[in-house]
Amino acid sequence: MKRLALVAVAAALFASTAAIAVADDTDVDTETSETRELSEAQLLKAKLLADYSIDGDADQEAVDEIVDLRTGDTVIGWGAMFKLLQLAKATEMSLSELLATIDGDGDGDDDGWAFGRRFRELGLNPGKPLEDAPKNLGQLKKQNRGPKGSQGKKP
Repeated sequence: MKRLALVAVAAALFASTAAIAVADDTDVDTETSETRELSEAQLLKAKLLADYSIDGDADQEAVDEIVDLRTGDTVIGWGAMFKLLQLAKATEMSLSELLATIDGDGDGDDDGWAFGRRFRELGLNPGKPLEDAPKNLGQLKKQNRGPKGSQGKKP
C-alpha cells in the first residue's frame, strides 16, 4: 500500500513539473531578445565590484562598464568578473585595458582566460592573489555586510 501511494505521488509530481517545463520553453527566446536587464540584486553586485575595482566609491561609469560586460554579447559571469578585477589590480591596468590584452595576446592558444596561469606569471598565488583582499566574490560580499551581531536571534 505504501509503495502504491509513493508511486501515485511521484506520478503527480512528474506530471506537474512536466507541465511547468513545457510552459517555460515558450516564455522568452533569450537569443533573439534585444535587451538584457539586470535585477536590483545584480545591480548591487555590479556596484560592489566597481567599488572594489577602484578601492572606494565607484562612479556610474565604472558600474556601467561592469554592467556592459555582464549584459553584452559575450556575458562574463560574476566570479570571472571578480578574477578579472583582481588581475587588473595586480597589473595596475584598467579593466578595459586588461580585457584588450587578454583578447589580443596573439599566442594562438584558445585556452580561455586561464586565471591561475596568469596569476602565477605575475608571481601571485592563484588562490588568494592579493594581500588583505578577499579570495572570491562571496568573501567580498561577506566583508561588506557588516557585523552580524544579534540579527535573527530572539532575546
